[in-house]
This record gives sequence, structure tokens and C-alpha cells, in this order.
Amino acid sequence: VGIVNWTWSFVDQGEGVLLYGEVVHYTFTRPGCYVITLNVSDGSGNWALDTVNITVKDVTNPVADAGIDQTVDEDIIVTFDGSGSTDNVGIVNYTWTFYDGIQIILYGVSPEYIFNNPGIFNVILNVSDEAGNWDTDTMTVYVNDTTEPVADAGADQWVNEDTLIAFNGSGSTDNVGVVNYTWTFID
Repeated sequence: VGIVNWTWSFVDQGEGVLLYGEVVHYTFTRPGCYVITLNVSDGSGNWALDTVNITVKDVTNPVADAGIDQTVDEDIIVTFDGSGSTDNVGIVNYTWTFYDGIQIILYGVSPEYIFNNPGIFNVILNVSDEAGNWDTDTMTVYVNDTTEPVADAGADQWVNEDTLIAFNGSGSTDNVGVVNYTWTFID
């Protein structure tokens, strides 16, 4: 008599799927574990069931989005934003790395950090999913120097007239360096 009907059934993305035939083809677009049931029947109406488990691996990398570049003043809280990152099944880790004198590592979708030093900081976001797939994106934080320099004109001096004297501003300081010394007086 022989088998006259092969019916394959399973659920994919919430929808029931039925396929007919001894050999069938199907492409799973989402990772996960699927239980496939085969129902075979013969011309006399006899039938039997068997199942096969199909595990679909996640091979799709997430897409990292570190957000827009930011310009801030020093000593102000910066909030990073990785919420634009996407993945086919979900991101499980957000890691932010950059150098601010030492390597800084932050975790989470939107961590915060205070830059105490002015400069240009390239911040790398690495996102990964549960399967270990990952992607990176870079954003830049421009930190403005808002620290006033400290002027130090040196100690008071008593000199004789017609004597050459030196003005010494070497005690002046700034967090990123003094670039100009201007001396003014009336003679």
C-alpha cells in the first residue's frame, strides 16, 4: 500500500506552518528551538507521528549605535546613549571604552561619566547578543577647557633706577598649559 501523505507541522514566529511532501524545504529566519511533527498516512487511513527537534543558531551580528558626538564643558556629566543599537533577538551587553588618562570601561545602555580633563575622547561602544555575536561603533566627546589659568607675576622687587630687571611668570599654571604671557604697566 505505502505512504500516500506526508504532513509536516510546526510553529514559527507564532504562526502555524504546514508543509506537504516526502522531502520539504523551509528557511528559518529566527534563531530558536523548533519541534517539527511529521504525520504520515497510507491509503488505508493508517497514520503515525514522529518529531524532530531543529535548533537554529543565531549568526546575525547586532548593529551598534553609540549615538551622536557630544560637545561638553569639563566637569559636566555626560550620558552615553546606545539605545539605537539593534539585534534580531536582543542585546545582552553594552560595553563602553575610552581613555581619560587611564582606560575607562562603562557598562549599560546609557552610562554616565564626568570628564575632568579637556580634550577629544573617542568612545567605543561594543554590543553583543546572547550567542556571542557583536558589533562596535564609535562616537566622539569634545570636552571644552573651562578652567581659568592662575597668573603668578612673581615676588615684589626693589631695584635701582636704570637697572634691567626680569619679570618671571613661570609660577603661572593652567590645567592644559599657559600659551600666552602679557605684561602691562605704566612707565
